[in-house]
Amino acid sequence: IIFGSFGRVISGKGYVELIKVASRVIGALAPEERHFCRFVVIGDTPADMRLDHLDACRRLVAQSGLSEWVRFLGFRADIKPYAKDFDVAVVPSLLEEALPRAVMESMALTKPVIAFDKGGTVELIRDGVEGRLVRGDSPDLDAMSEACLRYFREIGRAHV
Repeated sequence: IIFGSFGRVISGKGYVELIKVASRVIGALAPEERHFCRFVVIGDTPADMRLDHLDACRRLVAQSGLSEWVRFLGFRADIKPYAKDFDVAVVPSLLEEALPRAVMESMALTKPVIAFDKGGTVELIRDGVEGRLVRGDSPDLDAMSEACLRYFREIGRAHV
């Protein structure tokens, strides 16, 4: 089951939170289930930014022992060939984005979306219909992890 995300890997877009969610999900899975779970991020940090957030996220993944399950693929000019293989799109942004493009593009690919209830995301996703909305003011990483686990188990049953 591939939980995928794409966009600019910058502070505020929630990729550190996504790594923490991945850690919780992997920790909650049985050893034999872990083989079937991956978190994939497509995107980069713009070259003109002082902090290379992508590099910081990759280091956090390595330090957390998650390299087998969490991959940052870097920039891809066309994300569609990758995103179409996602089972679930995760949009971990903590920003108040008016019209979150990652949500719209994921929905256009008919992927369920797990996202924080920030900005225009709440106008695009009906909780339980197009995906799951999770409280973003804290942010609620436990709820996002639970949403991922529910999808993992639902999709896994469909593949049996």
